[in-house]
Amino acid sequence: MIIPVYRFAEVALYSILSFLPFLLLALCPFRKQLRFPPKITVVLIVAFCLVQIYLGLLAAFFPIYTGLISILSTVICALFYFFVVKARFGKVLFTLLVLSNSANLVVVLSKSLEGLIFHEPALDPYRWSLCLCMLVAHLLITFPLFFYVRSKYTTAMEVQAFSWGYLWVIPTTFYLIWYYHLYLTGQGSLQVAPNIKNTVFLLLLNLGAA
Repeated sequence: MIIPVYRFAEVALYSILSFLPFLLLALCPFRKQLRFPPKITVVLIVAFCLVQIYLGLLAAFFPIYTGLISILSTVICALFYFFVVKARFGKVLFTLLVLSNSANLVVVLSKSLEGLIFHEPALDPYRWSLCLCMLVAHLLITFPLFFYVRSKYTTAMEVQAFSWGYLWVIPTTFYLIWYYHLYLTGQGSLQVAPNIKNTVFLLLLNLGAA
């Protein structure tokens, strides 16, 4: 089977939109605590993006391995984040989990919007219509979240307190609930997302974590 070039572009664009904004958002509170100089950090981010695009292509064109690829992508993302940021473990883990929950909400909301607005393209994964809906979801969720992180969250990360040793348990609990609902039921995010009840469910999880 010959895969059209535009399908590679669609999947690559989706991969970038689904993780890069949240990666930059996750680095924002620790911009003064990065392990490497800015130029090296940028090179590492570009390399990480290429890896994520490659995994996205595998997930799109070999859907039988979607669950395994999603887990691998999550592990690589966590390792990269801990490798780049030099801060207290509890703070880094707390931030990673909170923004992971928000990223999942953006993906599921995007697919729900695609199912409501676009019908035929929504039947296929990682289409241009999904990328368009994800831009809308970023405007609704990620954009306001950015200002909150800049104004409030970054200040909170500067506080040195014993509580950072256990506060990460809170977003972990909500993350595991969603993880079970998503991967241990034999479905992927793009399969459960069209059901509006799943979007509401994830929204409530994010509100609970918040």
